Amino acid sequence: MVDAFALVHNALGDEQFIRLPKKLMRYFKGNADAASFLVELVGLYTYHLREQSVDPDDSFPLPIDRVKRTLGFSSFKQTTILTKLSENNLITLQRKDYPAKRYVSLNFEAIASILATDDLAAARIEKQSFYDKINAKFNVLSNYDSIYTVTDLAQTCDNMAYTLKGVIILISREYLQDKDHQAIAWNPELIGKIRQWANKKMIGGKAFDFSSVERIMKITKRQPGVDFKSFISLFLMNSKEVHEVHMSEQIYDYLEVFGFPDLNDNYPEGE
Repeated sequence: MVDAFALVHNALGDEQFIRLPKKLMRYFKGNADAASFLVELVGLYTYHLREQSVDPDDSFPLPIDRVKRTLGFSSFKQTTILTKLSENNLITLQRKDYPAKRYVSLNFEAIASILATDDLAAARIEKQSFYDKINAKFNVLSNYDSIYTVTDLAQTCDNMAYTLKGVIILISREYLQDKDHQAIAWNPELIGKIRQWANKKMIGGKAFDFSSVERIMKITKRQPGVDFKSFISLFLMNSKEVHEVHMSEQIYDYLEVFGFPDLNDNYPEGE
């Protein structure tokens, strides 16, 4: 059985430096202030333990001025973060003595559970969360009739390669044309299949022809009422039936497939 105090102390209990493990940063969703305050509390507990000044209930004093000196946090900021830590069951706050002083006790089991989380599992959850955001954005729209809408979708895809963004946007648009369609449900597996297919099309340094997606769709969309995963399988199967066209007919920018006018045409020259 893992000793919760030993795990937390070894990972965070440095009194000279504040170490912010990635697991802790993920837990606080990038809030470095909350993470650093919790690490500081572990360091303070270590100090009071060595000085034999930890109370029988495992609490220790937390003067406002001391935290101001070490972390630069104002009284209000300290209260805000401590309240959050308490709500997350990571600490317990109480008032003792007269006049009342602030005391804190740490829930080492809860903190240890954060540090013991499986990195791969956390990465899978984070990755699926990314795809959930894409699906939520794509499913809200019934059609992609504006360049502003399409570029917004592209931004939701974040740092995906330009070609991959274009392909999944075009596929999603065509899928939604079927009135009996089910929800778009991109996931790492489906994106991986589309990425592999697109990369094969670019072997030898060839530019990707987005018109091929449109031509494959003319076959694929004739299969009504299929779920999204089956739709992608049909797309990949039908792609074998569609051959390359002459370079003069190829489209290298997926926005051209939508037929949007050039935005620069809307502004006088020189502006």
